[in-house]
Amino acid sequence: GRNIVKGKTDINLNRTFKNIKTDTRKIKKNDVFIALDGINYNGEDFIYDAFKNGAITCITNNKFNNWIVYYWEE
Repeated sequence: GRNIVKGKTDINLNRTFKNIKTDTRKIKKNDVFIALDGINYNGEDFIYDAFKNGAITCITNNKFNNWIVYYWEE
């Protein structure tokens, strides 16, 4: 099965992406999702949707302003 894995920003995932998107509804295969926070939502709440729609990597930052990379693990 596939699992969402939280990785470090200094690892080399050696992946090629097509586009960078901030809206999971517009994600296509091999896109990167940047999970941004808004007034009424947390971008991390949409990470699963991004992967379901074809994203290969999701990037977000936490309340400590540290960047976090999520990826599918086969």
